[in-house]
Amino acid sequence: MTRLLAATTLALFALTSGVLAAMDSKRTVTAVDENARAFSCSAGAGEPSWTYKTTDKTVIRMSEQRVRLSHAWHRGHFSDIKVGRIVTVRYHLHGHDRIAERVIVYPAQ
Repeated sequence: MTRLLAATTLALFALTSGVLAAMDSKRTVTAVDENARAFSCSAGAGEPSWTYKTTDKTVIRMSEQRVRLSHAWHRGHFSDIKVGRIVTVRYHLHGHDRIAERVIVYPAQ
């Protein structure tokens, strides 16, 4: 009985593992491709750069100074993602592609 339960749990995890969201916090945007609606960012110098694709369902938010208050978030647009800006990205994997679900763009320093 426990083997069946363990096997079922592992099977469910394997089926949904590609759908689970991951998050990369406080990354610096290193490149933006307006035509492909994709952007790349890295955690810092010497760190790998990852490319995130956006879709029509991607939610982009602009963060103000009062980040913790819900009314401090403003709807953003893909054009708000610029090289050098700090972003937090929630994404899921679709094959080898990182598909951005939510992008938070922080104020320019």
